[in-house]
Amino acid sequence: VERLAKKSVIIKKLVSVETLGNVDYICTDKTGTITQHVMTVKEYFLKGGYHASAEILAMLADGDTELINDIFEAAITASTASLVEKDGTIQQEIGDPTETALLKSAYLSGFKAETLLKTHKVQEMLPFSSDRMYSAAKVLESDNTSEVYLKGAPEKILALCDRWHDGAKILPLKPKQFLSELAEKSAGGFRLIGFAKFTGKISLTAPASKGIFLGAAVIYDPPKDEVKQVIQEAHAAGVQVVMITGDSKKTGFSIAEHVGIARKITQVVEGKDWEKYSEAKRAKAVEDLRVYSRVAPLDKLDIVAALKANKHIVAMTGDGVNDAPALKKADVGIAMGKAGTQVAQEAADIILTDDNFSTIVHAVREGRTVYSNLKKLIVYLITNNIGKVLAILGLPLFGFGAPLLPLQILWSNVVMESLP
Repeated sequence: VERLAKKSVIIKKLVSVETLGNVDYICTDKTGTITQHVMTVKEYFLKGGYHASAEILAMLADGDTELINDIFEAAITASTASLVEKDGTIQQEIGDPTETALLKSAYLSGFKAETLLKTHKVQEMLPFSSDRMYSAAKVLESDNTSEVYLKGAPEKILALCDRWHDGAKILPLKPKQFLSELAEKSAGGFRLIGFAKFTGKISLTAPASKGIFLGAAVIYDPPKDEVKQVIQEAHAAGVQVVMITGDSKKTGFSIAEHVGIARKITQVVEGKDWEKYSEAKRAKAVEDLRVYSRVAPLDKLDIVAALKANKHIVAMTGDGVNDAPALKKADVGIAMGKAGTQVAQEAADIILTDDNFSTIVHAVREGRTVYSNLKKLIVYLITNNIGKVLAILGLPLFGFGAPLLPLQILWSNVVMESLP
């Protein structure tokens, strides 16, 4: 336990160390565990093409502001995150890393959330949900008109729109328009966040398909340098690694392929498809699947249950309140110490203070060492004492006296079990 503590592993239940040594499946989040948790907006998709941050600044300098204003207003108002700024620098980021990345991009482009929210008052806000796949905000504009902004998965946002903004005018949106262009970026491991605007009386929970598609942000969170090597070590030790993410299928596969978790796209399934599987199909599919994308919190519970039903010993990582049931269900629940909520940490058996995937593999290795030492100790104690037990019980049956006195038994135990 002390050795594990030195390696950033806090053991809450001692028995979990032994269980950890028998783990053959690790189910892990992507963001912050596999990746560096440093999300950065690389570019924006607007006007039908991709534009780097420098180009966005140039457009603003040229007075091309309407579309960009709407995108940043959507990023700021439909968000539960915030930035703590002092003397022109960002001191702290609070909230979901995807949302804070968007807020930082807006800030660097000259859009301060605090300033914008004074003139664009949020009347109603709907936080992001993995079921809805978007967040939304109803905003009272400076001219006293109300507009609704949506921010979320591009395919979901596009499905709710019938028009798009080309920077100068509003045009009809064709079915599946822009999906292929956005899919190409997803295949490169980028996370895409789409934006839309609605006017009139709109329900935040069920908006009609009459929105205006504004564009999308392209966000990248690179994998940690050591993860690929650690996953190879895990595979060599007979431990399979499964990645569970809220990203799209192509984004999830790109990252998983890069670090060695998945080899082919058929090893990836989306949450909506997984939910349709029968128990028999899940039992068969779970042996080959390595990436679960666009998952809902309850999907994690089902994934763990399916693996356990196939007699696997499962370790599950999590950091949110919704991860608690899956952490409890797993043979070993592992909560994140930095990004983890108190609920997740209370539900877990182990807490990682550095939120690092390599620490999990090191902990499994240490658990196997403990388990191996326990087996060796049991064998040693049995072989050490079985002769004494048989002699003490057997010889009196044949008329002999006790072969060993209590003091002799005690002395032999002191000599044989005290010395290394």
